Amino acid sequence: MRQKIFTTLFSILFCVFFNAPGYCYPQFQTYTNASDCTSCHQDNYGHGFKTGVLAEFEDKGLAGLKDFVNANLQQAVIFNNTVTLPNTVSLPNTPPEIRPINSKWDVTVGEAPLIIPFTINDTEQNQVVLHGSAPTGASFSKVYIDKVTQLPTINFIWSPTPEQAKKQFALNVFAEEIDASPALRSSSIKTVIQVWAARNSATKNIKRFSLFSAEVINNTLKLSGNIQFQANLSNAQRSTLLKKLSMSVKTSKDKLISPSLKLTINAKGDWFKSISLAKTTPPCIVKLEYEYLKSARPVVFLTANYDKNNDNNEAEDDASENESDDDDDDDEVALLKQCRD
Repeated sequence: MRQKIFTTLFSILFCVFFNAPGYCYPQFQTYTNASDCTSCHQDNYGHGFKTGVLAEFEDKGLAGLKDFVNANLQQAVIFNNTVTLPNTVSLPNTPPEIRPINSKWDVTVGEAPLIIPFTINDTEQNQVVLHGSAPTGASFSKVYIDKVTQLPTINFIWSPTPEQAKKQFALNVFAEEIDASPALRSSSIKTVIQVWAARNSATKNIKRFSLFSAEVINNTLKLSGNIQFQANLSNAQRSTLLKKLSMSVKTSKDKLISPSLKLTINAKGDWFKSISLAKTTPPCIVKLEYEYLKSARPVVFLTANYDKNNDNNEAEDDASENESDDDDDDDEVALLKQCRD
């Protein structure tokens, strides 16, 4: 009788393995409370039997199978060795970021090419690709690691043609991941490039003249920029030129804002200049010229405390500590309307 039951059990498991889509015969799994086929077999395909399972079945039949499975289950409960698994939990993916750049750049036809570095940061260090629109003739450098930020950086490089002079060109760039799902993209970085005509002066001692910022703070126009001399000039020649050359500061309609200014620079070529506006209306845009190199910027107003008496108007003195933010915004708008072209 036992041999007949064993033969029947083997035949059922054989048929299930080769003909049925399932791996275990559900009646035996339900009856014995087995977790899967491996409770009795060597694998889930019904290959081989665990040591002792046939003896239990031959001795006690289906009850023996159940006892065999339950005994193994009890052994599994007291098995408490610690197993350290690799960390497969991924952090939430974040979009890449392009570090901010100046909102406007200047380049002169025939001079050194304009170079704008785009530094990219991605928390998960995904691979990214740059997309966007750029002026005709522009190119990008190979990726390198910026020495200051230690982040991947790629340079935008452009030498405009004479036909592109006296025009403004938009540059719009964003970074997009290519090895993440979903592939996230950064915010767009937009800037404007002003192209100036080639210099008609015989003197070409300055490689690049830049204006970085133009800000009005409490009746004072603060300017900052950079001067790069030609590489063949000695330090003495550079000092002599700084004493001879003057910078003109005008409005967008070429109205003089201040007398010609001498500039001093630090080791990196940076310069800073402050111009009092106590007796004049601040400009909306400033235009600078230095050895026939030009630069222009919209003026940023960092305070609403500009003295309106400069225009011979009586200033209202009814400000209070309880003014709302909306009132402050109105003052700022009123200030901006007073700038001159």
